[in-house]
Amino acid sequence: MNKMLSILFFVFIAVGCSSAPAPSDGPKPLFMMPTVALALDQVRQYPQYPDQSGLATLVQEKLKGALDKNAVLAMSPTPEALAVAVDMKYRRVFAGEATPFPSSSAGPPVVNYTVVVSRGEATVATIEQKNVTVNRGFVGNLKILFSFYMNGTPKTEAEDVDILADAIARDLAGLSIPQ
Repeated sequence: MNKMLSILFFVFIAVGCSSAPAPSDGPKPLFMMPTVALALDQVRQYPQYPDQSGLATLVQEKLKGALDKNAVLAMSPTPEALAVAVDMKYRRVFAGEATPFPSSSAGPPVVNYTVVVSRGEATVATIEQKNVTVNRGFVGNLKILFSFYMNGTPKTEAEDVDILADAIARDLAGLSIPQ
């Protein structure tokens, strides 16, 4: 019985290790600098956090960097490059905001967004996500939980925006758009 399990285990390992990666469907699409329309929703305001305009600029910069990191950012306008328009509703949540003891510590945002990809006037793809929040990984989520959301700063918000931008860029890079 043990010999049979050993052989079966070896076969699974050999087959898994010898598998070739899935072939690409062709070249990745290229995207122009994204435009971002952002509506910021928050109960309280603290001067150390970016306002709606500043947050829209931050999202645009992070998304541009994420597209570049995924090698799908067009460095100059070309006929093949696709336009990207992001419409985002960003809910900034502060710890204790609905209590008599509010804090200036922001937790992970809750985001709804629609990404429209177009070629000229024609829409070629749409990505829509609702009630997205940031997953900072197991350890990061534990830090949030055990700090009772009291460790949020403008720096952690920028990191959250970075995570969101990476997710959007990966979704865009994975699109299959015919030339």
